[in-house]
Amino acid sequence: EWGAKNAVNIIDDGDWWRLVTPILLHAGVIHLFCNVAVQIETGAFFEREWGSVNWLIIYLSSAVGSSVLSVIAMPGNISV
Repeated sequence: EWGAKNAVNIIDDGDWWRLVTPILLHAGVIHLFCNVAVQIETGAFFEREWGSVNWLIIYLSSAVGSSVLSVIAMPGNISV
């Protein structure tokens, strides 16, 4: 309902946007803060190394790719 990765909704209902939204959802405050901390450290480094556009392409490609792999490998799990 909130945009989590749900294989049934992605495949049967055509909710393709559910492949992207899990990168914006978090399972709690600790999960959110840990992700932000990692993004500040590694994201800033790779953005300086590769440039903003390249980093954005890599980041989004890996996010969608991991969602696709999760739908294939664990279709019964709903995840964020």
